Amino acid sequence: MAHCRSSQAGIALLSAILITLTATAIIVSISHEEAFSIRKTSRILLMDRARLYALGLEDWARIFLQKDRKDTAIDHLGEDWAISLPGLPIEGGLLSGFIEDEQAKFNINNLLVSEEWVNRFRRLCNNLDIDTTFVAALLDWIDEDFEVRYPDGAEEHYDTYRVANRAMVDISELLLVKHVTVEIFDSLKPYITALPTTTDINVNTISETVFLSLGENL
Repeated sequence: MAHCRSSQAGIALLSAILITLTATAIIVSISHEEAFSIRKTSRILLMDRARLYALGLEDWARIFLQKDRKDTAIDHLGEDWAISLPGLPIEGGLLSGFIEDEQAKFNINNLLVSEEWVNRFRRLCNNLDIDTTFVAALLDWIDEDFEVRYPDGAEEHYDTYRVANRAMVDISELLLVKHVTVEIFDSLKPYITALPTTTDINVNTISETVFLSLGENL
C-alpha cells in the first residue's frame, strides 16, 4: 500500500509539474502576443502621426504657392516659397521641408518634341559621365507607336512586360528602360522630372548642371 501511495504521489507531482509548464508556456505565448500587438499598435500610431505631419507640410506648401501665384507670374529663388522650412522640434525628431520647382529640371517627356531636346538630354548625361546608350530605348519607350524607331530601340527587348508607349508618369519608370541601371537613375534623379505636358525649363531656378545641357558652348 505504501508503494502504491508513493506511486500516486509521484504521478501527482509529475502532473503538477506538467500543469505548471503548460501554464508557463501559455503565459509566455500571451506575453509574446501582447508585445507583438503593442509594437504593431505603436507602428500604426507612428505612421498615422507621420501622415498628419506630411499633410501639414502640404498645407504649408499650398499656402506659399497660392501667395506666390497672386504676387507674381515669375518664379525665382528669391521668393518666399524657395526658403526651406527650418527644423521644427517634434516628438522623436525634427520636422522640416522645402519646395522645388519641377520646371527647373529636365522634363523627360520633352524628348519627343524635337531633336534639340534629345541633344540636350545627351549633353546632360555626358556632363554627368553617364553612358547615353539607353537614350534610344528611352525614346522608343515614350513614343506612341510600337515600331522600333532607333537601332537600339525598346519594343523588341522586353519579355516580361510591355513598353509603355506613352509619356512617363513618374521618373521611376526610367528604371524599366533597357540599359538603365540603378546607378544611372540615381545620377539623373536630381535633374529630371516627368511632367504631364511638354514644358520649358525655368532658367530662374535652374541648376548649373541642367543649365549646361541647354547648349553646346555654355
